[in-house]
Amino acid sequence: MRKRDQEKKEKMKKYSDHGQHSKTTHLRIGATVLIRQQKKNKFTPPFNPKTFTVEARKGTMVTVQRGSKKKTRNISFFKKIDNRLTDSSDDEDDDDDFDCD
Repeated sequence: MRKRDQEKKEKMKKYSDHGQHSKTTHLRIGATVLIRQQKKNKFTPPFNPKTFTVEARKGTMVTVQRGSKKKTRNISFFKKIDNRLTDSSDDEDDDDDFDCD
């Protein structure tokens, strides 16, 4: 009975995940990410252009760090980017959020 129940639950989950276009995330410790920011005006980009590095992950909770600043958010707030696309000349001391004046 339990085995059949487990099989049916797995089948329902697979069907549901397919219908919702869900996908597994591949954020690993050390990955370079962008963090979603609040829209202040129509010129504000959806993601902060300054990169963060993934420091820890526990389920869907991700902690990132840039310099001395740490942020913990749900995994849906992050966008993984290639390391080769990041600018190596980022100034780590400037921790202000991106503002369009």
